[in-house]
Amino acid sequence: MNKTDDLPRRSRGRPRTQPIGEQAAPVQALDRGLTLLRTLAKDSGLTLTDIALRLGMPGADVAADIGEG
Repeated sequence: MNKTDDLPRRSRGRPRTQPIGEQAAPVQALDRGLTLLRTLAKDSGLTLTDIALRLGMPGADVAADIGEG
């Protein structure tokens, strides 16, 4: 008898549904992007620091979101 005979069989392939945490990430990114766009639409000429302070986000995150980083 083989040792692997006593182990439960795992299903193969991709899980049928995504875990909840993975579904929330794209929604959070979309919300953050829309908030950034609203801020840019209201006030033109803002610096990266101004935007980061208004949104309460680190400047590096804002830079990455707008393609500067």
